[in-house]
Amino acid sequence: MSIVYATLDTDISCVVAIMPSGKSYLRKHGRGIEEKGVRRSMRDIPGSEGKSREYLVPHALTIDSQQYSAIDAVPKVHVPILFIAGEKDIVIPKEEVDEIYQKANEPKDFLLMPHIGHDYRHNVEEIAVGNDEIIRWLKVKNAIPA
Repeated sequence: MSIVYATLDTDISCVVAIMPSGKSYLRKHGRGIEEKGVRRSMRDIPGSEGKSREYLVPHALTIDSQQYSAIDAVPKVHVPILFIAGEKDIVIPKEEVDEIYQKANEPKDFLLMPHIGHDYRHNVEEIAVGNDEIIRWLKVKNAIPA
């Protein structure tokens, strides 16, 4: 969404796209929703080991989300953009992030975070590594004070 939003707001001075998805997520997970009206989605609850919550994602949300694609929007972004992919991410594979990156304008950077999957938010050390890299990049781009 950060990529799409950057095309709509002229006050955006740079973009950080953490594991951005192209259209493949909808191709993988959007099938069959029309018949059911909803898609069941499970999400773990941070800090509650072994517990999860079920969400019902309405078909209308899937239809709406098809209007907004990072891969279609990224050529319209003309500010510095950092793409972050997790080396072990199977939800949004690094190849999918790279596909969006390839369509982006300069200046652009690609950060592949080693040993990190999509749910890196469970590991405080991995969060720190990611945050440090984002802050370093923002300082280099003069988006935040050095």
